[in-house]
Amino acid sequence: MIGDGAQDQYESNLPSGYDRTMEGISARLSDEEKDLASFAIQDKLIAKTGSIRFPLIRILGKLGTQQAFEVVRMALMSQGDSDQKLRTAALAAIQRWPRRSTNVKLLLEDAAEGPDRQRVLLALIDLAFMPGDEEPTQNEIIGDLWKILRVDDPDLDVVRLELIRMLPSLKDRAFAKDIATQIHENGVMSVEVVDTAKRVLDRFAEGA
Repeated sequence: MIGDGAQDQYESNLPSGYDRTMEGISARLSDEEKDLASFAIQDKLIAKTGSIRFPLIRILGKLGTQQAFEVVRMALMSQGDSDQKLRTAALAAIQRWPRRSTNVKLLLEDAAEGPDRQRVLLALIDLAFMPGDEEPTQNEIIGDLWKILRVDDPDLDVVRLELIRMLPSLKDRAFAKDIATQIHENGVMSVEVVDTAKRVLDRFAEGA
């Protein structure tokens, strides 16, 4: 959802079947082994320069440890124009986080004030649909995201449209319908956003 041409470059730095391999490996690791792996990757990051850092950051997303989070946080919150590749790698790591996380939610909300606002907000939608039975819930993530999106900012229409598209997939149908209704009735939304929300509301009315 957050990919762009720059991210494709990082994808090409990774061997074929990387995601499946890392998912298989991380699933077999104990929490202690994931911690050790996270520290080992952090040591590699300190020692390396250049584009090799980006796949290493992305690997951390599969581990999902506190140490992995700290490294990803520093990469995502880097603010310089020259740090765009680091931020893209951090967003790629978050896309692969193993579960919903309050820390990741708060990080993305903070990063939404930075230079990659649109892509960060799209990552929040991704986070809402990750596995997890504890906080933050889907409703909490989507509800807080809507508070950001309901302001008059046409640059956020891409995020609004993606949110609307995903509403029928929310577990809480009543909540999803309420968000679609608020979007449809919001006076500052574009015609495209309002019409898309109306189509989703029609689907809800038909029981789809």
